[in-house]
Amino acid sequence: MNKEATHIDITSSLELARLAEEVHASMQPRSLQRDGETIAVVMPVASKKRTKRPPTPEDRAAALSVFGAWDGNVDVDRLKADLEASRHIPPRPAPEL
Repeated sequence: MNKEATHIDITSSLELARLAEEVHASMQPRSLQRDGETIAVVMPVASKKRTKRPPTPEDRAAALSVFGAWDGNVDVDRLKADLEASRHIPPRPAPEL
């Protein structure tokens, strides 16, 4: 079986070009059906990349406000001991053979 896709030039096929543009713009696959049976799927090539906005002063203030939130509320030494103990608990019982 050929693992590489066969390339088809759709420049002269207006209907295929319209379908390809729709799939590309929506980034959603489309199934092609005949008599209620899916015979092919057209998939977008790449996902849309989200543009990252720079953090605002409010974003920075919100992030900084959580520093020290556990202070006085959590016994850190007990938390560390509990975490270490939980690492040695078997994930599930051994099967009986």
